[in-house]
Amino acid sequence: MTAAGGTVDHAVDDDDLAASITTRGGVFVALCGARFVSGSMCAEPGGVCVRCRALANARESVRLVRVRPRRHGGRHAAASRRQR
Repeated sequence: MTAAGGTVDHAVDDDDLAASITTRGGVFVALCGARFVSGSMCAEPGGVCVRCRALANARESVRLVRVRPRRHGGRHAAASRRQR
């Protein structure tokens, strides 16, 4: 989303987008923490905010990581059974 009077496009998550429209009078909070008013829909896109891009990429990476549940016992339990 391009900031009014700015040359930077910021990333705004869905929850903040809704809150900005309904309770903050159109003031958006970007992933990087910048507060801004949206530019016109006719405005040329600006450069991408480097911090927003890094934070958006980090969020996506976390979503893609699979967490495997630990088995009961694991390696250490098997080793202790062999010692018995």
